[in-house]
Amino acid sequence: MKTPSIVLLASVIVLASCSSEHKSTTLDVTPISVTTLKVVPSDPIKTVRASGRLEAAQSANLSTRLMGHIADFKVTVGQKVTKGQLLVEVSPTDMEAKRAQAIAGLAGAEAAFENAEKDFYRFTSLFEKQSASQKELDNMTTRYQMAKSGLEIAQNALKEVEAHLTYAFIRAPFSGVVVNTFGKSGDMAFPGMPLVTVESTVTSEIVASISESDVASLTIGDKAEVTVSSANVQLTATLKELSRSSKNTGGQYLAKLTIDEPSEQLYSGMFASLSFQTTSTGNSEAVWVPSSVIVRKGQLSGIYVVAGDKALLRWVRLGETSDGKVQILSGLRPGETYIATSKAKLVDGATLAL
Repeated sequence: MKTPSIVLLASVIVLASCSSEHKSTTLDVTPISVTTLKVVPSDPIKTVRASGRLEAAQSANLSTRLMGHIADFKVTVGQKVTKGQLLVEVSPTDMEAKRAQAIAGLAGAEAAFENAEKDFYRFTSLFEKQSASQKELDNMTTRYQMAKSGLEIAQNALKEVEAHLTYAFIRAPFSGVVVNTFGKSGDMAFPGMPLVTVESTVTSEIVASISESDVASLTIGDKAEVTVSSANVQLTATLKELSRSSKNTGGQYLAKLTIDEPSEQLYSGMFASLSFQTTSTGNSEAVWVPSSVIVRKGQLSGIYVVAGDKALLRWVRLGETSDGKVQILSGLRPGETYIATSKAKLVDGATLAL
């Protein structure tokens, strides 16, 4: 008779246990507070980095047009010079001989011209008095004209020699500093051979190399932040020239920038790091989002979008990254709303407090 009671009691215990288990698995769903952003097509600010070196605003390798021995270097490396100052003197032995010859030729031409001129005026007077024939006057006229031409030729020959002699004295074309000399006194100098290099004292230009992937992002007039570590100097520069060819430059595109505020603390040849802030080129309808909103699961990348009051995990295909942003190639369209931050961990289908 006790068996039915025992069975009934067991049944009650089982039902009570099931009821208790059901209550423990029932979740109290609380909406998650989030902040959202709307997808807007845009081109983010892109940082273009490059390296370069400082250059003087003016630089000249000076040489002579004469062949001769170097008589004397009037300056040394590092010496400041002014425009017109004598830098190097070349001894033009051959040209001095030509100058003497030209002077002698000019003296003979002047004497011949003086005699021809006197005879011309004398025969002109005689012809007017009918004491000389027309043929005699014509002969004197021809002689006079030939002597005049000979004088002009001799004068020009001397001027040419003296002009060449000026190349024996190499002078500074502008005020600056001597940065290099070539050879020494007594060495033979040949036409076109550099003897001294002069640069302006103020370094005001930067020559940089731009990579193939960045050259299309830059335009003339762009500003660059420049760091010269060796001089502990930071400055700004403006892009003024940009080559559109990488031929013979190892795939790099040469750019030239003007330093906005030149300084004598900078020396030609110093290394410089450049940073341009420019708009990324590419598809004007590109979608960019902060890299922090991307959810990664293995090889998959996703982003939580808002669907009504729910969070929906949308798988996307990513493109390039730039300055904390990533390009969405597919899976997200302009106008959609995605979750930027949340107060709690998100799961697919979570209820949102919007």
